Amino acid sequence: MLRIEVLGIDRRTVRAAGRLAGPWVAELSRALDELPACCSVELDLTEVSFADTDGVALLRTLRKRGSLQLRCSAFVDAQLA
Repeated sequence: MLRIEVLGIDRRTVRAAGRLAGPWVAELSRALDELPACCSVELDLTEVSFADTDGVALLRTLRKRGSLQLRCSAFVDAQLA
């Protein structure tokens, strides 16, 4: 399970906690796609304990976006290397 929270009045921070796996990969992608495109967004993944292959692929794609900043736990960051 993955808990996804959009924080702040300007909706510029998204915090995820849990496991980024299975159907939760698409859910995180959908949640990010619903945010305003004009603003930079911080994706806080410090409470994500696991990411499967699809989750890692999504995070690698997101990392390439110039308007999205990832904050990862050491475990998730190591998977993205």
